[in-house]
Amino acid sequence: SDLHLQERSITIPMGRRLSMIRAEMKKYLYFPYLLLAVIGCVVLAFSANADYDSSGSAVSVFRLAITGIAHKSKQPIEYSALFMWIKGMNGWLPLILPLLMSFGYIAVLSAERHNGMTGFLLIRSENAKYCATKVTAGVLTGGTLFMIANIVFGLMMLIAFPAYISFSVDEQMIYADWYGTGNMVLIYVVKRLIGSFLYGMAASMFGIGAAIFFRDRYMLLCLPFLLNYIYTQILQKLTLENPVVARFNLSNLMNVSGESGWGWTVGLTIVCYVILVLLYYAQVKRRHCDG
Repeated sequence: SDLHLQERSITIPMGRRLSMIRAEMKKYLYFPYLLLAVIGCVVLAFSANADYDSSGSAVSVFRLAITGIAHKSKQPIEYSALFMWIKGMNGWLPLILPLLMSFGYIAVLSAERHNGMTGFLLIRSENAKYCATKVTAGVLTGGTLFMIANIVFGLMMLIAFPAYISFSVDEQMIYADWYGTGNMVLIYVVKRLIGSFLYGMAASMFGIGAAIFFRDRYMLLCLPFLLNYIYTQILQKLTLENPVVARFNLSNLMNVSGESGWGWTVGLTIVCYVILVLLYYAQVKRRHCDG
């Protein structure tokens, strides 16, 4: 009975729950899914606008990298690997990121529904634990994927462009308040990687939410992008009326800080996570218990 399953699930130790989350993450981090997400992020990062030429046309990170312009003559510090790494996280990447971060989750959940595995998994664990495990593993996978993609792209920038610390101290001091100098650059990089993990978690929620409530596979490939686009457009319009709304921009998570704006974005992410778990639980309970 449902009561028996609930009583049994209460006795599941924390270590068992963590192992369940790890098992789910392994499904979503299946190598083809991981490769697709990382390559997609890196390609989009390379296509981001990094500068403008003499005619006013945009120059991508990829174009600067293949021409080796940063090494041909004395260039300003804006051509360093650190700055190119930061610029690569703009362009089309924020819009398409939700799909890339949640593609594995969508594929696995869709397959489990079509082959009847969902009902079998519910027999082994209580509904609430099942839903919490699924969503938790999904958002952690999204964060992991984006952090890996950021690391890969950053290493490629170090190969293609001169290191930030290779420039003169005078040039570094211009940006000391933002990035620091010397060993402080490493601290900034670590904080940005943590931020990319949080951003990946937040962005993946669009795809996770779509996978929970929709079953059509073709629709699921469009919805994460569409939901993110709608959210971005609404946020931009509200920001014009009230600049304070800008603190809810998910990209703020990239810049880890103690400022209230960053804290508000973290809070929004946590609230969305809890709402997803509750909505998923309500849906599963209705379909597999009441039905």
